Amino acid sequence: TQAEAVIDLIRSRTDLAHQVALTQLRGELSTVIKEQETRLLELLVPIEAALDFPEDEIPDLEREQALNVIQTVQQELENLLAQADKGIILREAASVVLAGRPNVGKSSLLNRLLGEERAIVTPIPGTTRDFVAETIDLDGVPVRLIDTAGIREIDNVVEKAGVERAWQIIREADLILAVLDSATEMSREDQEMINSIKQKKAVIILNKTDLPVKLF
Repeated sequence: TQAEAVIDLIRSRTDLAHQVALTQLRGELSTVIKEQETRLLELLVPIEAALDFPEDEIPDLEREQALNVIQTVQQELENLLAQADKGIILREAASVVLAGRPNVGKSSLLNRLLGEERAIVTPIPGTTRDFVAETIDLDGVPVRLIDTAGIREIDNVVEKAGVERAWQIIREADLILAVLDSATEMSREDQEMINSIKQKKAVIILNKTDLPVKLF
């Protein structure tokens, strides 16, 4: 709706999101939908005539034309649905989650991607007990980078809650950056994480490659 377009325009975080919201505000999206509606309505006359007068066959050419129109409308609507998915990302930001065991370098990677020291980095496992999130502009697309608590079995109540929250964020992510420490052997937590993201969009990142590789 126009009201939703105004809200999207106000909340737009990037120039691209701003342009898309303006397009919707101008009614260009509604125009495309109306055009498809008109095409389908124009088909009703010959179709209803065929139903009312079944003895009068519709010429083959008209049948072919009707099929072409339906296929064209279907393609246009599929294109709109694809654009809608992109619109959701532009409006709400794509969620990119950094996941992995403690001390594999997730927080350091987040700071490097942000270009600032946003997350605390220490050699102590469990430094990040809750998620840290910041939004960046990636070629016009708002991307929400999320650094999660290190995945491991832990008895500490606070850190355990952070790990459970991390798994929830991973399940909801648009993209997962799975960080592995190449200087240590593959752990049970590493394998569990890899298995859990097989059906998700994910990128495996091998960190600490300047050290002797022991992961494989």
